[in-house]
Amino acid sequence: MDGDMPVLDGHQAFKQIKKIDADANVIIIAGFQEVSPKSKEAIREGLIKVISKPVGIGELLSLAKNTLQSK
Repeated sequence: MDGDMPVLDGHQAFKQIKKIDADANVIIIAGFQEVSPKSKEAIREGLIKVISKPVGIGELLSLAKNTLQSK
């Protein structure tokens, strides 16, 4: 999901998703390369990864495949 969404930012959405499904695999896509304190906290809480834009489909597919294989 995008880290900067108009109604609910990616970090808030991540927390709500994890309340509904603690096993959900969530990736935040950010417009910047530096990992924010909010992102570091989310990673400690189970966020898979924060990746920066632009993101190619190959990168997303590879990340999804690696995440599924490690579970």
